[in-house]
Parts: sequence; C-alpha cells; structure tokens
Amino acid sequence: MTRLCRLLRIALILVSALPPAAQAGSDECSGCALLGSLSVRVVSVEPLQPLVGDTVTMTFELDYRLPGGPRCDFGECQLVGGEPYLEGNDPFEYTEAGIVVRRTVVQAGTATVEFRVRTTTEEQCQYLDPQTGCQSYFQPAFIEASSGPVELQLLDPTPTPSASPTPTATPPSTPTAGRRDGGGCTIGDRPNGGPGGAAAALLMLALLTRGCRRRAAA
Repeated sequence: MTRLCRLLRIALILVSALPPAAQAGSDECSGCALLGSLSVRVVSVEPLQPLVGDTVTMTFELDYRLPGGPRCDFGECQLVGGEPYLEGNDPFEYTEAGIVVRRTVVQAGTATVEFRVRTTTEEQCQYLDPQTGCQSYFQPAFIEASSGPVELQLLDPTPTPSASPTPTATPPSTPTAGRRDGGGCTIGDRPNGGPGGAAAALLMLALLTRGCRRRAAA
C-alpha cells in the first residue's frame, strides 16, 4: 500500500509539471480556423421589371471582416447564371454602395443569377509541442461567400396598339339641274350607261325638242 501511494504522488507531480495545454490533451490543440468573415447580399435591382433590350443594374453588398479586406483581384468575383436571358461582360464597378453588375436583357422569361466571392484571408492552426505545449501558426487561405439565387422577371415590350382608321362619310350626290333650250323647255342631262342607254336618251331628246318647237310655233 505504501508503495502504491508513492507511485500516485510521483504521477501527480509529473502531471502538475506539464504545461496546461499538454494536460488538456492533443485533441484541444489541433486543427485550423479561418480568420474573419465574409457574406454577400443583393441590395438593388433596377429596373424592377426589365424589358427585352433594357440594361439590368444589380448591386451586391459585401460584409466582411478580413485581414486587408476583400480582394477580388487576387481571388475571384463572378456572376453565375442568367443564360440565355442575359448577355454582356461589362466589368464590375466597385462603389460605396457595393459591387455593381450590368447585363442586357435579350430574351423574356425568368432568369436566375448568383453572385459569388472567393477571396484570400488567413487561418490560424494549432499543434501540440511535447516541450512547449500548444503552439499556433498562421497561413494563407481562401474564404468563400454567395448571395444565393436571385430571380429576375424579364418581360416582352408591350406592343403599341395601332390607331383604327376613322370612317369617312360619303356625302349624297346632288342631282344636276336640267338645261333649258332656246324654246324654254327643260332638257335633262344624258344618263350614263351603255350603248342602249345612249340611244334611248337621244331619242327622248329629239322628241322633247320637237314638242317644244311645236308649242313655240303655236
């Protein structure tokens, strides 16, 4: 029993002499963790109901806490999706409101786009040193974020209704007054028609002229 107690005392002394991290075990002093945070969200889409031929302006806001800030030039910023409704490769604009993306509507329908960011940061890694306990070191790493799917309703231009022609009323024809010959008789205009109508008109004209002359002689 005395010997067992001595062994326990020696074990307690050895454990108390170890660094705190070593006492906790290697499981609590391993692995790596990214430093900072990164998120993306859509701020605005203009116009809200774009038509075919319009330019859609989308603004995405970055919320980040990274060493040195987000660096799309060293990482990657891209707009994914939109085909076959959107076209264009205009460069992104970096403004105070966020990252501005412009695309042209070429086809009506529902377009789904997503803005993705992949940039550089650092990560902190830990390991257990037998002599000094838990140690840390830093190394470059990538961090990624996405806006999630953004749906755009793209419409066809509304056709302009054509103006209906205004009906024009045709005025009634005015009968032509008859002519008077030298004897005071009224002679109607010759009616239009074919050869038969012209012959009848000449015959009637001859009879009327003869009758008028007889009355004038009497």
